[in-house]
Amino acid sequence: MFPDFLNKPEKRKFQFVQHLENQPLLNDDKEAMMHTLGLSSFLFYKTIDELNADFIAFGLQEDMEIQVEGPIVQLIYKGMTHAEILFTYYFEQSLKYCIFKECFFEQLVSIYDFAERHYFSHNPVYKEFKLLKKILLQYGIKITKDFQLVGDEWAIREFLFIFFSSSKEKIPTLFPA
Repeated sequence: MFPDFLNKPEKRKFQFVQHLENQPLLNDDKEAMMHTLGLSSFLFYKTIDELNADFIAFGLQEDMEIQVEGPIVQLIYKGMTHAEILFTYYFEQSLKYCIFKECFFEQLVSIYDFAERHYFSHNPVYKEFKLLKKILLQYGIKITKDFQLVGDEWAIREFLFIFFSSSKEKIPTLFPA
């Protein structure tokens, strides 16, 4: 998984679910959880509301739900769902994922063009691109001025395989024969 690729709000929501998922009974004390995750009361309840809305938007409302009963926050699984499924939805919506995917398919001409085509302001896209370059350096991959991926071929291949297997997209469509 690549949590660094997630947008900030989605990363917070994913960490929230992952924290509850790592608890023995899928629940935790509200105050302890707020302290552990560094959330204010407002952000805590906002995260729960956003997560429950995301479950509905992604069609997961039959499988996942977060409830607050008194001081206890509980993650309720009604099916075979887990946090990684939620991660794939957030992953594919992230700006870094979209930028990297366009680099990989050699569709990225400029940051300005990308921002225009995806209806974003230029500054946030540029900031995300700079963060993407820093993240990729950790894996020994650089992005050139022409938006080409450069580095050890095996490191790039391994990264691409793991990266795209973290998404819901089919690998054969990404790596045709």
